Amino acid sequence: MLNNTVTDTIWYGIDANDRSLGLDACYFSSRYKSSKSLDNACRIMAAACKSWDIDHWKHMFGHQDIQPCQSDPGNLLQACGFASTQMSIITHRVAHYL
Repeated sequence: MLNNTVTDTIWYGIDANDRSLGLDACYFSSRYKSSKSLDNACRIMAAACKSWDIDHWKHMFGHQDIQPCQSDPGNLLQACGFASTQMSIITHRVAHYL
């Protein structure tokens, strides 16, 4: 993530590089493999949220939400058959694993 992006500073009062946790997940031409990757990523995010007491409803966002030039996790969501802007798919799945 680039330093000095505006959105994260407005939301949290600090640059995300200084106060956030990031997770990369792979996506594939195979919807099955992409869906498995999404599921695995959500399990890891749930564990991180639980470990560090992160409110996934309020404090979990996609890279694309902070930097418009980025396309993740939208690219993974699309590979799974969802709209690239459907972050609720991820937050609800994390909630399931919590």
